[in-house]
This record gives sequence, C-alpha cells and structure tokens, in this order.
Amino acid sequence: MKVILKKDIAKIGLKGEVKEVSGGYARNYLFPKGLADPATKGNLAQLQHLQEIRAKVKEKEEAEARQWVKSLAGKTFNLEVEVGERGQLFESIDATKIAHLLTEEGFSVEKNQVLIEKPIKELGDFQVEIKLTPEIIAKTKIKVSAHSKL
Repeated sequence: MKVILKKDIAKIGLKGEVKEVSGGYARNYLFPKGLADPATKGNLAQLQHLQEIRAKVKEKEEAEARQWVKSLAGKTFNLEVEVGERGQLFESIDATKIAHLLTEEGFSVEKNQVLIEKPIKELGDFQVEIKLTPEIIAKTKIKVSAHSKL
C-alpha cells in the first residue's frame, strides 16, 4: 500500500515522501498514530501543491540571504566595551551580544544564527559568521574597542 509520510519515520522515510508499506502496518500503526495518509490522487495533488509552495518560499529566503551576504561582506561593526586598567574586558562578548549589535544596526539576527567558537574576551578585530540558511553563511567583522570616557 502506498502512503504519504507526515513525519520522519526511521527505516521507512522522511516527511513528504511516498512509500510502499504493508497494508496492515499502514492501517494498524501509521494511520491511527497520524504518521501517514493514504496516497490517493487528492492527497498526492495536495502534497505536490505544498511542495511547490515550499520551493517558492525557500527560493525567496535564499534570495534574501544572498542579499544579506552582499550587504554584510566587508562591513565592520564596532562594539565598545568597558575595560579595566590593563585592558581586560569586564564582560565577555557572546552570540547574544553580537546578535543585539547587528539588530541595532538594522540586520535582524537571532543569537542561534551567530556562529562563534567561544566568547570574545579581549579587544581587537574578530571574524564572525552568521548562518542565514543551512547552506548560506555570511561573514562579517566585529571590532571590540575600549569605551571612550568623555
């Protein structure tokens, strides 16, 4: 019996795939648990329509991500922090602070999109990667400098 998977199922397939399974397995396990639907003409047409919509949305997101890559490339963001007498930072700079800085500069970024190996704990220039989509990663620079006391 052909079914359309509604969720990923180990050793069978991924969500949205059409798979051949035994009739008993489909009727007694997959359908009652809401893991699959029968592969009728209507369900297949609906699946095709959803896949087309997802493809258009993904294409649009990737186009926006490529624009972000262009606008972030070569740009340096300045982050002023308080430092002690010897130049040590009073606080470390983590993904949350970098995301906040980029958001203030007009780039809407979540902290889980900022890829840094470890928090920044010193002054200087640092390369930061921003994961826009699973395939597209933008690179930019963060310049950590001492807060000027006027």
